[in-house]
Amino acid sequence: MSSGLSKIVVAVDFSGVSDSALARAVAIARAHGARLTLAYAEASVSSGETGGGELSGEIAMWSTA
Repeated sequence: MSSGLSKIVVAVDFSGVSDSALARAVAIARAHGARLTLAYAEASVSSGETGGGELSGEIAMWSTA
């Protein structure tokens, strides 16, 4: 089926809810012949001597054809 849907991005965090969303995204991608990209972001927060916060993040993306 050609619906114009060719790319799907789904965020994952390895929780049960995320697993359900991923399964749904896979089904939609297959039904439309779309490319599926998974995105996972992990952020950590640390405070400095002044009590201010520093936010650093690392993003990994996986793509399947």
